[in-house]
Amino acid sequence: MSYALNLEYGNLDSESKSKQRKRRKKNLSPIFKWTRDEKYIIEEIQKHIPKSFSSYWDAYAGGGALLFNIQSRKAVINVCDEELYNIYRVIRDNVEGLIEELKNHKNEKEHYYEVRDKSSVEMNPVERAARDIYLSKTCFNGFFRKDENGQFDVPFGSYKNSQVTNKIILKGISRYLKEQNVKLISRKFESFADKIEEDSFVYIAPENNFEMQNFSKFQECTRLKFICDRLNSRGVKFLISHSNNELMHDTFRQYEIITVDANKNIRAIGSKRENPKEIIIKNY
Repeated sequence: MSYALNLEYGNLDSESKSKQRKRRKKNLSPIFKWTRDEKYIIEEIQKHIPKSFSSYWDAYAGGGALLFNIQSRKAVINVCDEELYNIYRVIRDNVEGLIEELKNHKNEKEHYYEVRDKSSVEMNPVERAARDIYLSKTCFNGFFRKDENGQFDVPFGSYKNSQVTNKIILKGISRYLKEQNVKLISRKFESFADKIEEDSFVYIAPENNFEMQNFSKFQECTRLKFICDRLNSRGVKFLISHSNNELMHDTFRQYEIITVDANKNIRAIGSKRENPKEIIIKNY
């Protein structure tokens, strides 16, 4: 929060402060859907957020639902996807230019495929960010997803009321990232975890599901457990959200595991479960 805002905030009574906090949170929400996004169990996660912590760290930042819900004054988010990292940087550093660029995009099928199939190599950062936000807002089911070659492969959504540009949300995110000096980094999880300080809170939502049938996923899950054990020994509070499966239960059995319902509909991107379950794992 800036010095000017601190002065204004300090002169308000408790009821006005509460209203201001709610108003600020209304202006912060994910600008797109992410396949491994905590927004679908955000109400459950809220019940398990530590009562106190020195800083917030997000190991696999996607849409940022928990980041924008907590609005920590000291936050570090690790954005592994190159395009997503660019989006966050542009929103922070040049939100007005982004809003202007988004005006060039139309919610029309022909324009959608023209933009989707065009290479982004020669685009500047603002053009690339606008392209990705536009595609995620107008594609089928609204999910930001890439194929094995790293190309956006979702078909057009044919939604009449798709809102490509939400100025309030974009400006709200930009303001928060700048005023709270949120640190954006892009590292492998192991390197990211080594930097997390004692008494911090780290949220971990792995990009890939770990299943027992896949040996490589078994190795990844074991490596995740090893890193979390190190975090635990250093006094770092961690919370993992993941799909409910036997491998995760067995690997993390020494920690508290809570099974919750996930309020999401992602059957169009591969899930056939009617009522999918998620698990929350924590060490505090």
